[in-house]
Amino acid sequence: LSLVLTPGVRALGIKLGAMDIPEERKVHTVPIPRIGGLAVFLSVMITGALFNLLNPVIGDLYVLNFNAFMGHLGAIIVLCCGLWDDFRRLNPWTKLFFQIVAATSAFIGGAAIDGFFFNGAGIQFGLISSYLITVFWFLLFINAVNLVDRLDGLAGGLIFFTCAVMTVSSYI
Repeated sequence: LSLVLTPGVRALGIKLGAMDIPEERKVHTVPIPRIGGLAVFLSVMITGALFNLLNPVIGDLYVLNFNAFMGHLGAIIVLCCGLWDDFRRLNPWTKLFFQIVAATSAFIGGAAIDGFFFNGAGIQFGLISSYLITVFWFLLFINAVNLVDRLDGLAGGLIFFTCAVMTVSSYI
């Protein structure tokens, strides 16, 4: 689905003028659209919705409740912040603020790192520690993807392999 949506999102980026202009530190030599994250976001959301509707087992497990809403809200905040940055260039502190808001939303929805366990032993975090570690993890991942996005295709590859590992580990 991402492959199908990307040309349309690319055309939209060109039409709306959300272009990344080549500079000394950039690899590309011609202007390229900046809003590729929209194709990825739409692909994830559409695929999730279709899979939920077409697979009765998953449909029974996935209920749109407060927790799911808060997780989706965090994703929408990150998307909107990224799109705004693609068009108008946000101040790094403003981006950081919205990333913290998005991570907090996901944390409130239940996406929390509650502890570290290995081979039956580990550490259980308290609420404040869990919040700080979870928000740090979200910020780390969001900004890691943002940093590697300077090379065409690298962010997409990183996301693909991350999702593959998460899928396998969730299945296990």
